[in-house]
Amino acid sequence: MRIGIDVGGTKTHAIALDDAGRTAAQARVATGRGAGGVLESTRSVIRELATATGTPTGGFESVGIGIPGIVDFNTGTVSHAVNLGFTELDLGRQLATDAAGPVRVDNDVNAAAFGAFRTLDGMPDSVAYLNVGTGLAAGVVVDGHLVRGSHGTAGEIGHIPVDPAGSVCTCGQRGCLETVASGNALSARWPAGGEQPIVALNAAADAGDAEAGRVRDALVDGIATAVQVLLLTLDTDLVLLGGGMMSDGAATLGRVRENLAARSVHSPFLASLHLPDRLRLAPPSSTVCAVGAALLASEDDPTHPIPRRTPMAKTAHTSDALPRPGGAYSHLVEANVFVYTAGFGPHDPATGVIPHGIAAQTEAVLRNLSTALGVVGLGLADVVKTTVHLADLGDFAEFDAAYSRIIPAPFPVRTTVGSTLRGMLVEIDAVAVHQTAPG
Repeated sequence: MRIGIDVGGTKTHAIALDDAGRTAAQARVATGRGAGGVLESTRSVIRELATATGTPTGGFESVGIGIPGIVDFNTGTVSHAVNLGFTELDLGRQLATDAAGPVRVDNDVNAAAFGAFRTLDGMPDSVAYLNVGTGLAAGVVVDGHLVRGSHGTAGEIGHIPVDPAGSVCTCGQRGCLETVASGNALSARWPAGGEQPIVALNAAADAGDAEAGRVRDALVDGIATAVQVLLLTLDTDLVLLGGGMMSDGAATLGRVRENLAARSVHSPFLASLHLPDRLRLAPPSSTVCAVGAALLASEDDPTHPIPRRTPMAKTAHTSDALPRPGGAYSHLVEANVFVYTAGFGPHDPATGVIPHGIAAQTEAVLRNLSTALGVVGLGLADVVKTTVHLADLGDFAEFDAAYSRIIPAPFPVRTTVGSTLRGMLVEIDAVAVHQTAPG
């Protein structure tokens, strides 16, 4: 039996996982203030779980804690936990006196990233979990291991300065990302937000409040910059967007994707990276940090019988392996049951000639996409999502008519953005799904 504890600014939530990785019990208490209060809250949920599971307090196989602040993973020491009211707490050593197994302490964002990676099926090999909460930080998992850095500060992208003339950050620098993309940033610019400030802000902006619109645009731009920084520096397969500021998740996700797409309009380099398609919402479950904390001790023990997400086996089909329907940049990648395609334009596969007009180009693009999917035994009926790039959004109606004639109903989820590569009128990226995992 393993314990995972999520120490938050107001509540401490803990779970007990059995040997099959199932939740056996949960406990919640108010988080105490200061080093002594936090230590007592943590011990309190351990006692509650011991009672609920019939396990001696010191009889758990391991104890993991996710907590705000700077954490030395090797020693379990937490420092600069301003929101919890202390500057330093030797939490790992204090709890180790009561525990039979190892005690692991990590930053709460790292724990959440690890929890999402280890419990979600279909996760790729590398994932960044961007937590947009009171502050801004990321947890990074590569090949099943958290990337902590030499000083434990890997992922602290909220303290990357982006505006030399910006506000002074709590870290002492000026113009950090956290000053434009966080709960604190929103509170400073939109103090009337209440319990769910992002929901209130969106409602006001959608109702035509000009100032709310400006505040929202700045917030979305800051989050998009954080996503771009993560993908350009770490090049993870995915960025998962989570945290308390994502309570209006789908709406904010869509706006961040639109912002990233707009950045790609005049940059073939950014367009080639497909940044919007590599961003998705983190799981909404409130237990993801506690689950990740419970699994921290298994990070160095891959043989432990806690179920892990199905690895995403990748098979890349480059343009050389395809019938060259989309030009030199087209590619198709199989990843478990998913098939990702990108770069399919309206070129004739034999001559390279691009037909005239948006309707003809739409038909040509979809023929090329169908041909490419045929390489892996799929067709247009297997497509679940498309991202359509239009050179001129004014062509949408004519494009939509041609698209609707060819793509079988019900139509896949479709995102349309105003950008293409290489002077084409239309280009389509798509995600298709095998009914069963290939091979």
